Amino acid sequence: MRSARRPGLRGVTDGMPGGSELRAIEVGGGLWAIVQSVPAAQYGEEALARGLQNLDWVGPRAIAHERVIESFLSAPALLPMQLFTLFTADDRVADHVRSDRSRITRILKRVEKKVEWGVRLTFSEKSAREKASKKSVRSGT
Repeated sequence: MRSARRPGLRGVTDGMPGGSELRAIEVGGGLWAIVQSVPAAQYGEEALARGLQNLDWVGPRAIAHERVIESFLSAPALLPMQLFTLFTADDRVADHVRSDRSRITRILKRVEKKVEWGVRLTFSEKSAREKASKKSVRSGT
């Protein structure tokens, strides 16, 4: 996220189940990463591979990730990491952001003061045909 000062974490959701408190890592140049330590027993490579096969495990974690993101929507510019982006140490997070700084800066500039919305549309051909067949046809003359 871009912020002129350290992002406040008061009132921010708990984050991932089993994780520590959220914290802000200064990356430099007004960029911050909001991170959380999680136990390897629950989020290590093998545990994560097992968990990803179970929607009952993934669901609460996806919601927790989204809630943390929502907590920072008022930031000048926000670029969420993909769910389950894991690093072994805070300096690895900072190194990752710094190594991709030019692309991240371009994206942050593009999304600054904007909020992303998703829309899902569904279509049932059967239902549409049934409704269409029940409508009376009127002459156009």
